[in-house]
Formats: sequence, C-alpha cells, structure tokens
Amino acid sequence: MEEFFNNYKGTFILRDIKRKSTFVYNEDRANQPYTPVSTFKIPNSLIGLQVGAVEDEYEIKYWDGINRGIEKWDQDNTLSSSMRHSVVWYYQEMARDIGEEQMKKWIQRLSYGND
Repeated sequence: MEEFFNNYKGTFILRDIKRKSTFVYNEDRANQPYTPVSTFKIPNSLIGLQVGAVEDEYEIKYWDGINRGIEKWDQDNTLSSSMRHSVVWYYQEMARDIGEEQMKKWIQRLSYGND
C-alpha cells in the first residue's frame, strides 16, 4: 500500500476491526508524538456531536468580536463552516463546552494520540 503515499513525510494508521488487522504507513513516525493541529478537528467534532456540545453541522457559535485577521473567522460560524475554514476559535469553544473530563474520557475511548 505504500505506493499510495509516494514517500510523504506523514503517517497513516488504518484499523480493520472486522479482520482485526492494522495497516501503518511510516511506523517510525507514527510512534513519535506530534501536535495534532487541524487533524484534531475530526475527533473534536465527533465528540462534540456525541456529548451534545453541538447539535448538528448547522449549530451556530457566535463570534466573540475579537478580530483574528481572517475574514471567515471573524464572524459567526457553524460546525460545517468551521470545518471548511479551520476556524480555531469555534473548536476551542466547542472543547470548552465538551469539558475537560468528557474530552479526556472520549480521547481515551478513541485511543487517540501517543499515550
């Protein structure tokens, strides 16, 4: 399967639960801790939906008026628009709404990260 990655510097892990097998591209890098940056939007969104921090992709979080210098950020956003435009403040607000305890629980449940 490595031909699909064309020697990219990243890593990719795919778990086939039915077959109980795991494919890892670039295992050495997969075992090194890195800050997840924008990739964390995916589990953050799923956790937010699961615990009710957002109802659906149309849920609006209202802009706090702080000018961040990015037009798409400096306005009210939905989960959908925040995913599309990588609106950091939306995800930070959603994480606060999820709460530290719930976030830790779900991150552990997802086996997310290098712990």
